[in-house]
Parts: sequence; structure tokens; C-alpha cells
Amino acid sequence: VERDLAVVVNLGCLLHCPIRNYHANFISHASERLCYFDYSLATCIGMKAVRPVELIKAPWIRPEDLARYEATGIRHFKIAGREQETPWILRAVAAYSARSYPGDLNDLVTGLGSVDPFGQLPLRIHSALLEGFIEFFDKKDCRLGCGECAYCDEWAGRAISEEGDRRRFATGIERVLRRFTSGTFRAPLTRP
Repeated sequence: VERDLAVVVNLGCLLHCPIRNYHANFISHASERLCYFDYSLATCIGMKAVRPVELIKAPWIRPEDLARYEATGIRHFKIAGREQETPWILRAVAAYSARSYPGDLNDLVTGLGSVDPFGQLPLRIHSALLEGFIEFFDKKDCRLGCGECAYCDEWAGRAISEEGDRRRFATGIERVLRRFTSGTFRAPLTRP
């Protein structure tokens, strides 16, 4: 039986993330809780703040690059983000339908936004500056890891800008994660 493959185009998860399945399962049950702390998202965004290259390595696809995937036979694309507000969803659908988005990829990709109570990740990925980035992967198989390759690091230096203090942002997340894993974390709603 032949099956159609659908590819999710806008996931900002860490590449080969070891807690991705846990995170998806946790989020699926989060609506049952009045208050919860998204440990996985905080960990993920904190890692991206420390190592911005992880933003480039994430498995998202630029709207401009959809044709390359179609050339391999992929015909179905899925947009993640059903938990987002309507304007965000409409922006993502419009960008991928138009196959163009010259702005900030953080506007389209899940997992690159904000985490409470820290706010917005202070890094921006400029889509227009990634023109030609994907061509390298026609020749290189990255499934065995990066090794000595610095291709993504070079592109991160070109296409990512820092708009705020990313080290302070990362330190704040790290501090809360330490409190969370040590058992001293208390959510604001649990205080008397």
C-alpha cells in the first residue's frame, strides 16, 4: 500500500532532541492542569540562547525552499502551531502558501518564541539571509553528526541577530530549571 508522506515545515525543536516525545506527550495533557511549567520548552529555548546555531540546525523548512522537497516527491506539508493565536496561524499559512517570507523565521516556526516568565528569545533568524543555505545538503549527509563541519555555524553568524541580552535570558532560564529539578520551584499560583 502506497502512503503519502507529510512533512512538518515549521518545527523549531532541537535537532535529534532526546526529550521530544516526552514533550509532545506532556503538552497533550497540559490542558488538564490549571498550572504547569513547560520544562521541555524552557530547556530547549535555554539551549538555543546559549548556542544560537541550534536555531539553524532545527528541522524547519523556509517557505522559499518547499519546491526542493516537492522535487523529491513530497506533496503534503503540515504546519505546526495549533496552540498559537489565530494571527500567528494565518501568518504561517500565508507565508507557506505564498512560498515566501522575507522576515523573521521566529514569526513562523514553533519553539522559537517566548517562554513564561522570561519573554521572547532575544535572537532573530533573518529568512532572506538564508538564501542558498539548503543547497549544501544536496551533497552532505548530516545524520552522522557535525564532526568538524562548521557549515551551520557560518550561516548562523550571517543570518541570526541578537536583539537583547541572550546570556542574561539563558541564565534566567537556567536558574529556574535548577530550582525546578531540585524541588524548590514554586509556581506563582501555588503560593499562599
